[in-house]
Amino acid sequence: MTYRGLSQRVHFDSLPSPVDRFALKELIGEGTYGDVYNAKDNLTGERVAVKILENVADNLEEIEEEYRVLRELSGHPNLPAFRGLYLLRAACREDDQLWFVMELCTGGSVTDLVQGLKQRGARLSDDQIGYILRETTEALVYLHANHCMHRDVKGHNILLTEDAQVKLVDFGVSSHLQATLGRRNTSVGTPYWMAPEVIACEQQLDSSYDCRCDVWSVGITAIELAEGEPPLSDLHPMRALFQIPRNPPPHLAQPEQHGAELVDFVRQCLVKDMEQRPFSRHLLRHPLLQRAAVQAQRVRLELRREINGDGRSPRERARQRQRAPQVTTKHGQLKQDRRSKPQPMFRDDLAALDNLTEASIVEQLQRRFEQGQIYTYIGDILLAVNPFASLGLYSEHEQARYRGRARSDNPPHIFAVADAAYQSLLHQTHNQAIVISGESGAGKTVSANLLLKQLVYLGKAPNRNLEKRILQVNPVMEAFGNAQTGINANSSRFGKYLDVAMTRSGRVTGARISVYLLEQSRVVQQAEGERNFHVFYYLYDGLEREGRLHDFHLDADLRAHHAFLAGERTDPATKQANVERFYQLKAAFGLLGFRADEVDSVYRVLAAILHIGDLEFADQLPANSGAGDPGTRLLDVAPLHRVSQLLGVDAAELVTALTSTSVVTRGETITRCNSKQEASAARHALAKGLYGRLFDWMVNQINTLLAFTKAGEEPLSIGLLDIFGFENFPRNSFEQLCINIANEQIQYYFNQHIFTWEQQEYMAEGVPVDLVDFSDNRPVLDMLLSRPLGLLALLDEESRFPRASDRTLVDKFHCNMKSRFYVRPKGNALCFAVCHYAGRVVYQAEGFLEKNRNFLPPEVIQVVRRSSIPAVRFLFQCPITRTGNLYAAATPSPEPSTPPERFSSVGLASQSRAQQTVSTYFRFSLMDLLQKMVSGSPQFVRCIKPSDERPQPAPLAAQPPQGGRGGAVFDAEKVLRQLRYTGVLETIRIRQHGFSHRLSFAEFLKRDNVPATRESCRLLLVRLHMDGWALGKTKVFLKYYHVEYLAKMYEEQVRQVVLVQACVRGWVTRVRYRRALDLREVQRQSALTLQRYVRGWIERRRAHELKAPAPHAQPGQARAQASRAQRQRQPAALVSQPKKGGKQAGAAAWLKARLRRRGNDKENQPLDPHQAAVLIQSHFRGYTARRRWRRDQEGDPRTRDRERGHWLPALLRAPQMPTPDAVVRSNAELAAFSQKVHAANQEAHRYLRRHKPSGGGKAAGSAAYYEALQDQVSRKNADNLQPEAPRRARARGQPRQGRFKQSGGGSTPGSAATPPQAAQSIHPPDVHRVLRDTTPTSNPAPPASASPTSPAMAPSPAPAAAPPPSRSPSGSNEDLRGPYDFRRLLRPTDYLPTESLRKRKGVRGGSCGPCGGQCGPFGLGRRSPPSPSDSPVKRRPLTGAAAAH
Repeated sequence: MTYRGLSQRVHFDSLPSPVDRFALKELIGEGTYGDVYNAKDNLTGERVAVKILENVADNLEEIEEEYRVLRELSGHPNLPAFRGLYLLRAACREDDQLWFVMELCTGGSVTDLVQGLKQRGARLSDDQIGYILRETTEALVYLHANHCMHRDVKGHNILLTEDAQVKLVDFGVSSHLQATLGRRNTSVGTPYWMAPEVIACEQQLDSSYDCRCDVWSVGITAIELAEGEPPLSDLHPMRALFQIPRNPPPHLAQPEQHGAELVDFVRQCLVKDMEQRPFSRHLLRHPLLQRAAVQAQRVRLELRREINGDGRSPRERARQRQRAPQVTTKHGQLKQDRRSKPQPMFRDDLAALDNLTEASIVEQLQRRFEQGQIYTYIGDILLAVNPFASLGLYSEHEQARYRGRARSDNPPHIFAVADAAYQSLLHQTHNQAIVISGESGAGKTVSANLLLKQLVYLGKAPNRNLEKRILQVNPVMEAFGNAQTGINANSSRFGKYLDVAMTRSGRVTGARISVYLLEQSRVVQQAEGERNFHVFYYLYDGLEREGRLHDFHLDADLRAHHAFLAGERTDPATKQANVERFYQLKAAFGLLGFRADEVDSVYRVLAAILHIGDLEFADQLPANSGAGDPGTRLLDVAPLHRVSQLLGVDAAELVTALTSTSVVTRGETITRCNSKQEASAARHALAKGLYGRLFDWMVNQINTLLAFTKAGEEPLSIGLLDIFGFENFPRNSFEQLCINIANEQIQYYFNQHIFTWEQQEYMAEGVPVDLVDFSDNRPVLDMLLSRPLGLLALLDEESRFPRASDRTLVDKFHCNMKSRFYVRPKGNALCFAVCHYAGRVVYQAEGFLEKNRNFLPPEVIQVVRRSSIPAVRFLFQCPITRTGNLYAAATPSPEPSTPPERFSSVGLASQSRAQQTVSTYFRFSLMDLLQKMVSGSPQFVRCIKPSDERPQPAPLAAQPPQGGRGGAVFDAEKVLRQLRYTGVLETIRIRQHGFSHRLSFAEFLKRDNVPATRESCRLLLVRLHMDGWALGKTKVFLKYYHVEYLAKMYEEQVRQVVLVQACVRGWVTRVRYRRALDLREVQRQSALTLQRYVRGWIERRRAHELKAPAPHAQPGQARAQASRAQRQRQPAALVSQPKKGGKQAGAAAWLKARLRRRGNDKENQPLDPHQAAVLIQSHFRGYTARRRWRRDQEGDPRTRDRERGHWLPALLRAPQMPTPDAVVRSNAELAAFSQKVHAANQEAHRYLRRHKPSGGGKAAGSAAYYEALQDQVSRKNADNLQPEAPRRARARGQPRQGRFKQSGGGSTPGSAATPPQAAQSIHPPDVHRVLRDTTPTSNPAPPASASPTSPAMAPSPAPAAAPPPSRSPSGSNEDLRGPYDFRRLLRPTDYLPTESLRKRKGVRGGSCGPCGGQCGPFGLGRRSPPSPSDSPVKRRPLTGAAAAH
């Protein structure tokens, strides 16, 4: 094969063959374009290096450049000597090899040297680094002087000879210039060492560079020699290419380990502005390189010892140098090794593209999609292409990978958006919002779930239970709010805004859901090929698996006949999937905190909705006339009875409410029979109302269970908006109009935030930025939402006319809509078209008025409000907000007795005006949603649907590991259409040239204690070596990657500050501890000295007293002193028998003396704490054993029992549980005592009736009544209540007392309202003594603060406060105590029990306060006095509102 004409510089046909002259020995290196071998020159016998290149035609440019440099410039001492070029021909031209023969550098590359030192824990010295850099710079100066740029300076291309001479090699990507200051615009080199201007040539076609690009590479090489790796080496090469132009210049990570000269050399080389960067010849004047020239001889000897003295053979060193080749780039393509073909680089960020065309953008997305890379950035906006397949990109490893990292550190990912919002929340302390948009089926719901998963992971909650509960919100919401449509099997049929509350430190504290625009009409009607909400199918299959269908009046045979279950599939796979989803839903309910009865109530309402759909009506004539208005009759009553039993309503009332209408006119009620259509509309309205209110109630329950924080706190939050996507079906109705208007509003917000507000700030601040034209959809929104001539306003107006029809509605639209975005049909069809931002949509007007009215008859509401089931009743008792949602009540669960004052009227729909229409609710919902989005700084996620052909779901094992391969088909036209109407091209332009972050001077400098001026901001930005920013009149304009870099730098500084603070705190603590130890030792020695002298003084004083008593002391006193001294000298056996009067004092004195003597024997040395404790315990055990032995000898059983337990701690005494016999005896005694008390009470009433005083006032009568009662009780019960009774009551313990009080005790509501002061003034002292003495004190009354709503607690109110206890005049309190609280039998009152009801009511004066007049004079709910047999034992505890009294 001939190479004639292939190259003008290399004559391949005349090249000799290397076979006879050179013998290859071993491979010593592998590069991107060829391999390097150690060879022997058979002619001269010297060892040479042979670089072999294949694919000559493909690598022709690299061959020519390297051959030219080696042939013309190899005479420099820092360049390898060239031995010749040879061609080894093969049978095929593609297998031919080109051999470059040159000088062999046996010392290896400097990278190998650095890595070897790093493995041994050593590094190059600054002098050694300076020597290598000086020799390399000398070679570059020579090359640049000869108009040649190397363009690939790095540690691997700097070789050392055996004598430590430095050689710069590998000129494959070098370039010759026409002049010294010539320029090139080819992006080529190894990514980590490439200069920013070289990388920019690939992105900006008008960029160029000169030989100073090699100076940047020298600076990166200096960092590599000092630290072992170049900057950004942990990133993918393509990702590093994006970060180098954006990030500030790199620097040494640990500058304190190096000299100031090396740090300054790196700083001078790494100047991003090429015009400010020095030339290579200027570097030779740097102090680092000048000192290296002086120390060259010494450093060369050191490097020679490192090369030859490491104990390795040349073969081992060669084997180490066989590393993987580094990736190089040229012409925008990455080349991995010599055998692989260059691969095009597809940008992670479309804003980095210079050639902005629709075709290039679609190609980038398609190539990335085919490689499984479904995410792409547009600046700080994420594009997500739905792969319709499992990617395996959302594991815990991926979650950790995207935590606290910049966007450019990793491939684009949905987790990076969550992390960006989280970091913005922490640094800006401002609420964040993530807006997810796209058409139906683009993957918005899955994206929202992944975002929530990552946010919960980032903000670790205080407990794992809260994290799990928050993550269970989405399964519940999807089951009740998602359904299958014609283009999406899991389409969201409602809007959801999920707020994740966080503290300022980033901890998740709760969540709150706001729902909008639930498609209630889907409950009663589904289009062809669509299904009802998922939960109905989950419910049927799940209850069938559990065998509970009959509990909710469902049956497998009836399933196919339910009118509301369209699109039913009964294949085994679908049923199994529904069962699994049912159990997931059930588990989510349990984890969220729903009670079992609440879950059953949800099932009950869902089953009732299915049966409501089975109610069928037919027309009939009235029975009393032959030609009256036709009425409506029910064809089958079986579904009616099922509905009535499930909802707890009366069947007759329900059917009457559905088939008739009542109108009140001038005080007269007129009842009119409904037609068949009206009855069917009422039936549908009831089903939709039940489902909508049930959905809202569940949302309110979830919000209560996932409450934010304590009341009064305002936490930060990150909001997630997941709303139904834009829809354009073959037949579009009122639901599609509302959905598309909502998407129109989201697109308008996107345009305002990305284009309008940003460009207005450019003009106001005087920032010179080219304005970007974009498609503004404000006129479309004005046509749809304006009043009074907007489309929705006209629809509301027509809906209020009773005789309006769909034809009159369309005619009104045609007459009033003058916008060019409204399109009239050519014929007379009941339809119209709207030109939305996403395209033209034709809407069919049939049913618009009926769906907008959504009228639920008041008769139906009243019937449901009378339901016997509290949960169902609550759904229609709770008011409706302006957005059409159920009001969030203060109670966590539906309670029928919720007081009206617990609700707030703020945000409620008008209760006096006519019923609100769906469009009115829709308008308020849009307003509320927009307010939530505007309150936070937004992050945008644009979801793209790759095609309309959704692939069939495959088993998990059969799904491919990558998204694009084997998943959805990428339809370029479909994707391009979505890119056009979402304004992606305009977004790329404004992200390229604009500034997404605009901060005021004060906000930018809020962390710095400097004046907030323009000059301060400029100086800070310059000193941070940032470029690409702009300063306005009052604001700093930054790009999104600037903000990320500043946040990362701030976190690094904070980390260093915290580390310094921790070290200082540790040092201070250690100093204080050492000082405390020293002080403690001084105090200990001082205390020992004082103790020694005091003990000596005491002993001398006692000895003096024994030897010479005082002359004025009496004989008795002298004998007492002698006796005390004698007792102190007695042995331990005698001291252990003290007298009864001072047993404990004597034992203590003996123990002190014994310890004192023990200390004197040990020369006053203190005992070890462990030994001292053992000694004290042993003596104390002996003391207590002797004491018990003495009590046993004395024979007093009561005293013995009491003394045996006297010294034990109360917590160690085991409670005595009553035996069954004791319980029976206790119950019998209790019943007998209750009968005696009741008999005494009746006798007192009879006595008062016989001796009713004629005057004296009410107080006198009350006193006489209680005095007589006291005498009678004391006389009859004193003999029956023996002293053994209180002991038995105490033996039974607290459980018996508490059980009895719960079953029968408790004062009446009247007594609960009496204040304690009044009770004390009413009762005479004698009565209190009787009441107190007959009440056992072993178990106090339950506290008054017990929750009245808890079903497990006794709801009776606490009794009035009793006076301080006093002793009964008859003797001991225990003699009159019984096992019953006597105060609970008598109501303390100012009136006698026999006085008339009229007097009681007259004094009370109306309502009793808390109950609002609900309770009667005899207690709550009682309208007659209690019967004589109404004893407290038979009374039942009050529940509900009665307990609250």
